[in-house]
Amino acid sequence: MNDMNTDNHHKPLAVVSGGTGYLGSAIVAELKNAGWKVALLSKSIPKSNDDVYKCDVTNEEEVRAVLAEIRVAHGPIAACIHTASPPLERVPLLSISTVSFDVAMNTSVRAAFLLAKEVAGHMQKNAAFISITTQAIEPGTSQPSGAYIPAKYALRGFLRVLASETKQEGIRV
Repeated sequence: MNDMNTDNHHKPLAVVSGGTGYLGSAIVAELKNAGWKVALLSKSIPKSNDDVYKCDVTNEEEVRAVLAEIRVAHGPIAACIHTASPPLERVPLLSISTVSFDVAMNTSVRAAFLLAKEVAGHMQKNAAFISITTQAIEPGTSQPSGAYIPAKYALRGFLRVLASETKQEGIRV
């Protein structure tokens, strides 16, 4: 990342979902330090400056509209980083509500699908689609987590399929 041209018109563009959250904001800071332009997607914070775009990444129409707006304003996307994450509920899976289950699956998997589907056709060669999972999905972890761990496990499966299917287009996952 550090070898990129620092001229603003030639900086690579990264789109970061959950870019105002704990993990997302750290990734955004690193990208900016490395010379990237960054467009942040946030569900709860209205557009407050040129870098933050209000978007519920589980809503197909909002994802489509905001990514079109970002492409017009900033050009081609070199990286899409999905850091938006469901809440970690430290309770047994079968004790959570159906709504909580749906929120976890939608925030992890549906949002990754919608983002990938919308950006893949507009990404530069050698672009990257990145999404955050967790080591807690590995065998041997047994802490209650509601639907968080199942959602992250499903996300990992989605990313494996996406990597296989986008390799020909030069998109790294």
